[in-house]
Amino acid sequence: MHEGGVAHGLLDQALARAAGKRLRRIAVRVGVLSGVAPESLEMHFEAALVEHDLDGVAVEIHPVPARIRCVCGSEFAPARFTDPCPACASLIGRTILAGRDCELEAVDLA
Repeated sequence: MHEGGVAHGLLDQALARAAGKRLRRIAVRVGVLSGVAPESLEMHFEAALVEHDLDGVAVEIHPVPARIRCVCGSEFAPARFTDPCPACASLIGRTILAGRDCELEAVDLA
């Protein structure tokens, strides 16, 4: 599971932003097309917080829906990447506009 490495990397980023201050909350954006399972990421975050003696730090994981632009120009939010374009029924020529990211969104400090 790569979520363990992702959780540790995001926690390292949060700690760098904190610059020695106490973390209170970490918010993360996870796109549905990122390949990161939010439940697994949360579990790995909990373990990483314990490893760093950061009990009590809240972790919020915000899902980011997919947003796709079809070759016909239509933009839509598919439930699955394999869903056809609602305007032209095409399955090819797509550009992913949102939903691939997995990034630190916010860090709250005490």
